[in-house]
Amino acid sequence: MPASGEMAVSSRVVFGIRRPFFVGMCIASWVLLLCVSCASFSEKHSRTLLLNRNTGEIKECTVDRWRTEQSYKAYQECIGSYEKQGYSIWNQY
Repeated sequence: MPASGEMAVSSRVVFGIRRPFFVGMCIASWVLLLCVSCASFSEKHSRTLLLNRNTGEIKECTVDRWRTEQSYKAYQECIGSYEKQGYSIWNQY
């Protein structure tokens, strides 16, 4: 029995949190980190900067965060629209 004012320390408690919960949260954090880092890579570019060489004006076309086929179609239409207006592709990533 601990003296008054002292807390008993159990080997199953880490940082004031029960060990199974702590381990579970660590694993969940690593899984989330891996999923987010892997999901951000895509073989298709999702952002294009177009430059009007006459005026120096720059326009941007981007794919939404869900990157569906519909969003890529709208992205290509955006690029085509600016190219018809005299813009040329300056950078894609």
